[in-house]
Amino acid sequence: MTQSNNITKHILKTIATLIVCNLLFACQNGASLFSGNYSYKTSGNTSVKLNDTNNPIAIKMDEIGQMDIKALNKNHNDSIIIIKNKLGGDINILTAFAKGDSFWIRPYNIEYDLTISSTTYKAEVVVNGIGEMYDDIIVLTETYNGVITKNDEIKGNISSDAITTVAKSNK
Repeated sequence: MTQSNNITKHILKTIATLIVCNLLFACQNGASLFSGNYSYKTSGNTSVKLNDTNNPIAIKMDEIGQMDIKALNKNHNDSIIIIKNKLGGDINILTAFAKGDSFWIRPYNIEYDLTISSTTYKAEVVVNGIGEMYDDIIVLTETYNGVITKNDEIKGNISSDAITTVAKSNK
């Protein structure tokens, strides 16, 4: 019986060692989980409320492009840089804090032209958001808050709490 118990203990130790090794080396989280190249599509509506009107105007925020995510600091597993390259348009560079299968975007500013009823305004927006990983897909939900201006004069507000980006890994 002693030899049988020793064999059983040896087998259990081997299995436990394999499980621990698998958990240590196969499980990615934080910055390493998100690192890669993605194709993305963003959609949602912003609400624009001009100072001289009572009714808000819904503006679609659709775009597609490529997104690269890299660890910002190799010594820490929590900071990432995200580069969104919009097809035919701007590049936005943002940073985020990653933990587990989620990341939180540090607030960043964007500016863009916005045409309403043949008048072109400048939108100045602060963006916040959270991203979550689902297998090889990232779902990013962002909020927009800001103002629209014309000739450096504030003409209204712009906001949204439901701008969604879905990014699929290109691996």
